Amino acid sequence: MSVILIEPFYNWNGQFDIKNTINEAIDSLTLTDGNKEKLRTFVFDSYNEPHRVYHSTGHIYYLLKAVKKLDYLIEKHEIMIYTILFHDIVYNMRPVQDEKDSAEKAKDWLYSNTDLLSSHIEQVAYNIFGKHQVAYDCFENKLFHDLDNLILAGPGTIYQGYLNSIFKEYSSKYSKEEIIRGRVSFLKYIIKGDIFKTNLFKTMYEKDALNNIIKELESYG
Repeated sequence: MSVILIEPFYNWNGQFDIKNTINEAIDSLTLTDGNKEKLRTFVFDSYNEPHRVYHSTGHIYYLLKAVKKLDYLIEKHEIMIYTILFHDIVYNMRPVQDEKDSAEKAKDWLYSNTDLLSSHIEQVAYNIFGKHQVAYDCFENKLFHDLDNLILAGPGTIYQGYLNSIFKEYSSKYSKEEIIRGRVSFLKYIIKGDIFKTNLFKTMYEKDALNNIIKELESYG
């Protein structure tokens, strides 16, 4: 099991590290102090909503920690940071619709509060929702997809913790049977092709993720 990027799952210090890591990411952005505070409030209020368990500030923390290890691959760091911060900004357990709404929220906020080029704002939105519109044809989009799905390659206890969090999150809206049907549908879709889209992630994590997914599917009978 390679832990080069999974290391963040082991190396954290609770809410203190989560808050500091997110604040550092926001402070790194080219924004006025007022807009940094506005973004901070938006991010923490959204990801700390009471119905969130996995898709919370902890998820953002893990992505930000992992992406630091890939600095050498990322050409436009602000685009990746904004993608991470906004990708689940809307989360009501409606997978495709939530991503579409998150992409729209990102565009609205970025157009209103930043001086980013229009093409960069559209790239953020594409990173969040593009996979539902066209094939992966952009490295940054592929890389973000892989980071977001990195948990699928987590070691046994980490993967089980992720799964427990998903079930707890969805149980506020769906029955156990409905959650299982949704998981089976999602997992079968994921393994129709490559789980990871970049060569780096395919080489390092494809086998571990596939093993986890097969074990989970088998557990449902």
